Amino acid sequence: MLEQAVDKAIRDYWEIGFDAEYKLEPIQQGASGRAISRVTYNYQSIIAIEYDDSRADNAQFAPLAIQLSQAGIVVPEIISHHDNNGCGYCLVQDLGKQTLLKSLEKIKQLDDSVLETVAIINLYQSAIDAIAKVHQLEISKIDAIYLQPSFGVELYRWEQEYFITHYGTSIGLSEEQQQAWLNQPALIALAEKLASQPRALIHRDCQSENIMLKQDSVYLIDFQGMRLGLPEYDWASLIYDPYVAKNLSPSMQQTLQAYLIKKYQINIDILQACALQRLMQATGAYAKLSALGIKRYQKYIEPTFKQLQRFQSLSGIDIKLKKNLFLDKKK
Repeated sequence: MLEQAVDKAIRDYWEIGFDAEYKLEPIQQGASGRAISRVTYNYQSIIAIEYDDSRADNAQFAPLAIQLSQAGIVVPEIISHHDNNGCGYCLVQDLGKQTLLKSLEKIKQLDDSVLETVAIINLYQSAIDAIAKVHQLEISKIDAIYLQPSFGVELYRWEQEYFITHYGTSIGLSEEQQQAWLNQPALIALAEKLASQPRALIHRDCQSENIMLKQDSVYLIDFQGMRLGLPEYDWASLIYDPYVAKNLSPSMQQTLQAYLIKKYQINIDILQACALQRLMQATGAYAKLSALGIKRYQKYIEPTFKQLQRFQSLSGIDIKLKKNLFLDKKK
């Protein structure tokens, strides 16, 4: 149920009295400390977001949306926003239900495989171009108080630890085994390598459910984790997105890599290193959410881990995670 303040904001927006009724449709979400609902009245709809202070970035969505829009980035319009010490709400333009993920699944229903491939590549190139505009923004366009801590060695190492803590626990590794895995010199070298690269503004969670399509425009959503980091981290999050692993083939991924290299001069070595890093983070997230009882994420754990294993030979990092493997090496 929406709080009284949110209810009043909705009624003020549509200029309706307290005797009028609107429809509230909860939108399924993970453990983010946010409650997101679609609110419908008289064939019109908006999105209502309530949030608590359980995550530091929850309160940043609305102010970031305003600044990104002013800088020319296509994001949903903020209708109203109220924050009280990290807890609050905002009413947001409803972009509909057509995510990049759903668009991809729709294309996969085509009978012609050639048309299907062309449509998917065109779709993803449009998404890439929309995200690139964020990377190309002058950092001064976004107030630093709304950004999360920048990517550096500490944050990359935190993601690695997040992976082995949650995924390692899910497969029965002890704390000692987890720590032995985390102490691999190649993991530390990966964090240091990525931290040494030039940084730009990045989305941070650039996957197919956070990109919306409406009237031929590509919108970015859920960018409250924005910070300074590597554009390649966003590209890796998009191209190696576990949600689309069964529909975005390795050959399509290579075509999109070629597009990135030609148009945005990315470093393929850094892209693949970021893919390794991002897939560790994603595997850990799915394992954690599954352990919390959000079972819809469980099906992504093993496919994500398999993608992760594709990149282990590039770094010298051991991703096998066999029981007792790292402890045996220490003896």
